[in-house]
Amino acid sequence: MKKIIVFSALSFVVGFFVSNFFSKKISQEKSIQEVHQKKEGYRFISPLLECSVSENSSDKKIVTLKNIILDKLEEKTKEGKIKTGSVYFRDLGDGPWFGINEEEAFTPASLLKLPVLIAYLKEAETRPEILGEEIKIRKENLSSETNVTTLMKLKAENNYSIEELLNRMIIYSDNDSFNSLVANIEFEKIKKINDDLSFPTPTESTPQDYVSAKAYAGLFRILYNSSYLNNEMSEKALIILSKAKYDKGISAGIPDKIFVSHKFGIRKSSESEESQLHDCGIIYAEKNPYLLCIMTKGNNLDSLSETIMDISKIVYEEIN
Repeated sequence: MKKIIVFSALSFVVGFFVSNFFSKKISQEKSIQEVHQKKEGYRFISPLLECSVSENSSDKKIVTLKNIILDKLEEKTKEGKIKTGSVYFRDLGDGPWFGINEEEAFTPASLLKLPVLIAYLKEAETRPEILGEEIKIRKENLSSETNVTTLMKLKAENNYSIEELLNRMIIYSDNDSFNSLVANIEFEKIKKINDDLSFPTPTESTPQDYVSAKAYAGLFRILYNSSYLNNEMSEKALIILSKAKYDKGISAGIPDKIFVSHKFGIRKSSESEESQLHDCGIIYAEKNPYLLCIMTKGNNLDSLSETIMDISKIVYEEIN
């Protein structure tokens, strides 16, 4: 029960200050060359073979894209649509990237479900039968909330396979599946995944805001490069993430035909608190895939969603 609690704790003047707030935190991109292995039979991964970094920033297209998004963030802030926003972008074809406030801390919320998926798939590398094993759902792991995207809630005392629960947890962001999966696995196994991937592990003393766009984007890059899970399990993870039933974030800004492997997180506010909305993932654009992670804070979830959609649309149109 302790583990569940831990993981759930899952004008001119204005223009001047907004501009300075964002511009001071823009990362300097570097010219990076990556060599990827093309694996037949795999659609979502591209294992990394070699990577070299140059100190000279030479990609004018990336600099232009960064400045366009910076302007959009300033516009949204002055309009009151957001309080703050963070963006991390990486071209997965040859590696150039940029960040805007990419180290700022946010509340992860449902973003915490991805490390749980990775933990189970890591186990499945050596013990594939684990995905077929069943978990009996305990009443204390069921929430009173109803996820409108889930066709049917889990039922107490019923058995569900781990693979079905993993799919429900990611595709529908189902909290009951998340709680049940966390209760079924040793906390140290999930902590090891986080430690291995340099991702923060939540504790009872952890502030609500402790995850950055850059850190979370790293999880997707690791899956795409197949550098932690093997090829089969990395592909499996990105396939599940490509089925996520959330179309108000980054996927809303691109054509329906484009695959997006992503995970969103929402922290709804009370009357006295701000809301947060994040969406991070890989967009499999026609020319080459890219990684985009956007985290936002504000008073209205619809405005946050609109901001993420607008930024995603800008990136897609510029990249293509």
